Amino acid sequence: MQVLANGITGIQRGLATTRSAATEIAQTPIQEKSVDASALTDLKQGTTQVQANAKSITAADATIGSLLDIMA
Repeated sequence: MQVLANGITGIQRGLATTRSAATEIAQTPIQEKSVDASALTDLKQGTTQVQANAKSITAADATIGSLLDIMA
């Protein structure tokens, strides 16, 4: 079950990164021509982190399901 806990923690961290970057982007004044590139990078990184951890949870769930089927 450690894999599931790690996946959930990873998703929470990814969401926090995404939320922080989105806030920074949203607070950029309209008059400014560009948004800080690090905020855009952080936004993409947070999104990727959430997706990767969701896949790890899906894989762990499938593995646990297979083990239960074998044991039944």
